[in-house]
Amino acid sequence: RERSGSGAAAACQSRARDPGSRSLTRQPAPRERSNSMIADPEGKLRQIFEAVDVNRDGSINKREMIKFCRSSPDLAALLGFPEGVRQEDGSRDILERRFQAIDRDDDREVTWEEFLDFFLAEMAAPPVA
Repeated sequence: RERSGSGAAAACQSRARDPGSRSLTRQPAPRERSNSMIADPEGKLRQIFEAVDVNRDGSINKREMIKFCRSSPDLAALLGFPEGVRQEDGSRDILERRFQAIDRDDDREVTWEEFLDFFLAEMAAPPVA
């Protein structure tokens, strides 16, 4: 699998061609962090992780992440994921790349540690211009 140096940059810079309209769509940059995310990032990330981990097995798989993006578009956008996931508009590819960037050990599941490390590092990184 391909990995990019900056998951946020890769997700935000990704472009996908929509075969139906021939227009380019671009994944928006992760939304500005909320005050609760800034005040207690680990606590807020834990809440999000637990909301996504529907089966409570301690890890997030792609199916859970897709359902999360569809049911919580604002939180998905906050984390840099597409607000909706569809094969035909390129949003599925964006989700795949971002998920793979978080999944350091390539086991196709994201653990709490991978999730926390990824997003804390991303929050600490300077914004991409």
